[in-house]
Amino acid sequence: MANSNVTHRQVSTLGSAPTKETDDHEPKSSSSKPIFNINISISFSSAFNIPSTLEAAAARILRNLGTFLPFYVIFIGVVLLITLIPQRKFSLFLLLVNTNFTVLYLLLLRAFPSSLLLHKWIDKRLIFAALAVATIVEMIVTDAGLHLFFTLVGTIPVILIHAVLQATEGYSVIEDQVTGANDYIAETV
Repeated sequence: MANSNVTHRQVSTLGSAPTKETDDHEPKSSSSKPIFNINISISFSSAFNIPSTLEAAAARILRNLGTFLPFYVIFIGVVLLITLIPQRKFSLFLLLVNTNFTVLYLLLLRAFPSSLLLHKWIDKRLIFAALAVATIVEMIVTDAGLHLFFTLVGTIPVILIHAVLQATEGYSVIEDQVTGANDYIAETV
């Protein structure tokens, strides 16, 4: 590290007398400068706000459905899972089997990123739609159609409200932490 001619001064605590070394480096002017200059600026950036027009709301819904669709599906699945626990054991088992197939398919996509069969020839949307239809049919056949209906009636408005109010694009906590850490390192160096 380069020496930037920085002199360090000991800061005395309350009740202790200043030493001779600190007296030599004190400014001779009559106005005393504060020891610490702390500039606290609080910036509140909310990820949620109300869109100004209906067109902006519709565009935001479409953008957020594309961004958060896996999280919305997990939310619906968890609520459906919770509603099936007390009464519908076989429907719960079939829901977990479909969930396992979905997870295995996603792991297969990750395991073979250069596979032409998995990524080019087979459309992912087709596989996910087939799994969703299979889940709906299984819930209806096992007399859990009402559970599915009430789950969808309860969760879709929550999802739409989130999709309308979520304002930031590409919001990622991990990216914000990395950016914040890089900014902190740049400031301290």
